[in-house]
Amino acid sequence: EWKKFASDLPLSAYKYEEGGRAWHTMVHSTSQYYYGHGEVSGKLNHSNRRFRLECRDAMGYDAENSDTLYKHMPMYITRDNSAGVSYGILYDHLTRGVLD
Repeated sequence: EWKKFASDLPLSAYKYEEGGRAWHTMVHSTSQYYYGHGEVSGKLNHSNRRFRLECRDAMGYDAENSDTLYKHMPMYITRDNSAGVSYGILYDHLTRGVLD
């Protein structure tokens, strides 16, 4: 039996602009928990946080709230407790990015 566990934002899932910038937006709920993003600080669950993904030193490092340290990975794992599923999404690119 098929089970819906993720969906793109209706009407604006993918946005592109000149210069190569692109966005991918998905529907999220409070029952979802986010893990991964590479070498990041703070709590294991990254819900309600924003991460810049780029290979650089984090200026003014704060062990609980800073962006990624040296190793970033444009991948995250979502655990949705209400649906009873976990899944991962990998953005296969080497450019700077933001996970929000």
